[in-house]
Amino acid sequence: MKPVLDEKITRFINGAFSREFRWDTSSITNGSQTNSGYIVQHIIRKTRTTTGLYDDEESYNHKYWEAWPVKENKIALPDYGFDDMWTSDIPQGWDYYTTAARKDYLEELFQKRRNSAGVIFISAKVYWAPQGSDLEEIVRNTFNVKILWARDLPAAWDVPNYHVFTPLFSNSFCSYWNLDNKTTTYDVCNPFTKKS
Repeated sequence: MKPVLDEKITRFINGAFSREFRWDTSSITNGSQTNSGYIVQHIIRKTRTTTGLYDDEESYNHKYWEAWPVKENKIALPDYGFDDMWTSDIPQGWDYYTTAARKDYLEELFQKRRNSAGVIFISAKVYWAPQGSDLEEIVRNTFNVKILWARDLPAAWDVPNYHVFTPLFSNSFCSYWNLDNKTTTYDVCNPFTKKS
């Protein structure tokens, strides 16, 4: 079972989506009220389309690390109603929380993807970095990069030798669209493989 709570998913026919959830910190930290450290997430995002629409766009194909500070078994950040939000499309400088322009943007996205099919696949590995651990020291010393998709979280593009750390669980999500009215679509269970 994945330690996420209050998951809320919204999907649109053009492939856009949002996924909000809270971390179940007690299951990640074993429930100790004295537990402090970081929940660390390694995100890998891939987008594949029938037209190559996003092949060279970093917004749709990237890897990065982000971390949530935890103090006494609670997320030590302001409460936005969720701890994490995965979205399909965040244009540079666009505030997802502002609803005024969202409808127009979703229509623009629909027009851009017309006559194409594709899938956005986000996978993540989640780690617990307790206070005093090697991973917690890495977060404190190197997670100092501003990354758009991490918003205000401590973040880094890479963690050297991360394979020595064992993830607690994997977390993934995919969203797809088919606006080409053809039989070729993407297998959403295996988004890196086309099927006819």
